[in-house]
This record gives sequence, structure tokens and C-alpha cells, in this order.
Amino acid sequence: MSAENLLIIDDEPMVRLGLGEMLKAEGYRIDEAENLAAARQRLKGAPPAAILTDMQLPDGSGLDLIPVFREAWPEIPILVMTAHGSIDTAVLAMQAGAFTYLQKPLNTEELLVVLRKALDTSRLEWQIEDRLHRLRVLPRSERRRVRNECISRGPPHHQTKNKSPAS
Repeated sequence: MSAENLLIIDDEPMVRLGLGEMLKAEGYRIDEAENLAAARQRLKGAPPAAILTDMQLPDGSGLDLIPVFREAWPEIPILVMTAHGSIDTAVLAMQAGAFTYLQKPLNTEELLVVLRKALDTSRLEWQIEDRLHRLRVLPRSERRRVRNECISRGPPHHQTKNKSPAS
């Protein structure tokens, strides 16, 4: 299987570099964007396997990207990262369609587990959609409803919280 491409959206170059290097070491290919405008430009290319976006970007909120990417690529999981989290923003991210919400600084092991779950769920969604499409028994809106029911029985979407190494 070829390496999956991930899109990292963060305005801090060191975060993009560190996260990118860690994920490359795990076998992923990395594409980067430093703000909303650069992230929107990525819509012109091939879809990534997953998107990791910071919440606070210089030209707006990472939450503003969720509906844009969901419209273009509905099955692509979006993981929202922030150092300025609250329960309210976590709820907003999940309601907007994020797969999960991660607190910075990121726990590497936790991130990798959540990312694998997100990618597994995405592959399952594609497989279900493909099989339902091949059956052509149901209209597209009904196929999406059935797919969502099947997915809801699968791995849950999680809100994650980092545990401090000092704890």
C-alpha cells in the first residue's frame, strides 16, 4: 500500500515541521498549509487521507475550514488541534464535522492512535459508499443515511485530552 498523504494546517512553522517529521517517520507523506488561504488552495489538488488543522490561524479559525473541506471531501477525517481549547470549542468542532479535537501540546502516541482510527473509519466509509453505489438500489441520499448508520456502529469519534507527562 502506498503512503497516505496528510494535510497539516498550522501557522507555526516548528509545529508543522515537528509534526510532519514525526508523521513521515510513521510512513505518511505530508502536505502543509500555514493559513486558511493556503489550505483552501489545496482543494485544487488530490484529497489527502486526513487533515490536521490548528484552530487559531492568522487569517481566521480552523473551524471555518471544516465545512469547506466536508463539502469537497465528505469522507476525509479532520482532526482539530488547539492550545487554547475549551469544552465549547470542542463541541463546535465536533458539530462542524471534525473527527476529533486534540489539545496541544500533542501526545504523539495518542495522536497516532486517533489518526489510525480516523483513517480506518474513512476507509470504511468509502467501502460502504462504494458498495451501496454498486448496488444502485438506493438513491444517493438514502445511501448516505445507511452509510452513516453503519459508521455510527463502528469506532466512536472521540474528544481526546492530553495527559501531562508530569501527572
